[in-house]
Formats: sequence, structure tokens, C-alpha cells
Amino acid sequence: MRALIIDDEEWARHALRRELEAIGGVEIASEAANGIEALERIDELRPDLIFLDVEMPGLGGIEMLAQVRARRWWFS
Repeated sequence: MRALIIDDEEWARHALRRELEAIGGVEIASEAANGIEALERIDELRPDLIFLDVEMPGLGGIEMLAQVRARRWWFS
């Protein structure tokens, strides 16, 4: 399973990466520090799983998901 970690705080991305690596079975395909980066990574990588921070400056997690949903490929 390929995952994308999205969080504006580097320490949070790092902590989640360590936890997922310890569990195993999840490949961290990439990380994003904001909603704009996340949209680019989602389009490029089409991950199976997203770990998303809801409150981020600029484009927050909920707003970002609305844009992903509008692209439709994610939910097909």
C-alpha cells in the first residue's frame, strides 16, 4: 500500500513516517507540506492511502479534499 503524508509541520510528518515504518506494510510514496503540494503529489503518484492534516495554512485539508473529489478519478 502506497501512502502520502500531508502535514505542514515537519516533526509530525517525521513522527508518522517512523510509526508507519515500524508497523510495516505501508510504503511512504511521498510527503507534502501544504495543500498545493499535496494536490500535485496526488495527481502524480495516485497513492492508495493519505494521512492528512486538516488544519494547514493556505489550502487546508478539507478544502484540498474538495478539490481532489472534483477531479473524480480519486473516487472511481
